[in-house]
Amino acid sequence: MKRIKNFEINEIPIWKIVAVATSDPDYEMDRTIFVEHYPDYGDYCIIKGFHCSCYSFDDTDWEATQYTRQQLIKLAKSWLGHEYGFDSEKLIAPLIIRQVND
Repeated sequence: MKRIKNFEINEIPIWKIVAVATSDPDYEMDRTIFVEHYPDYGDYCIIKGFHCSCYSFDDTDWEATQYTRQQLIKLAKSWLGHEYGFDSEKLIAPLIIRQVND
């Protein structure tokens, strides 16, 4: 696992995005994006953003983390096993597991 420094959301080529999950509309919302082959071929990346209703996702500070295949599977399984956490993580976890295990 390695945090991607100086990350900008508009740097991600759209064809590398595998899945996006957004929490239900509410005062606070979160979004998780699963990307393959970023920053390099064979890499997996999770991008997370959070905002309150004062701002839209256009004004979000995005955080990107690079994972190996095994790290990503472990992370996604942990999201399924917790009662607490971000809604978008729970929504996207099955999609990540299915994609990475194929």
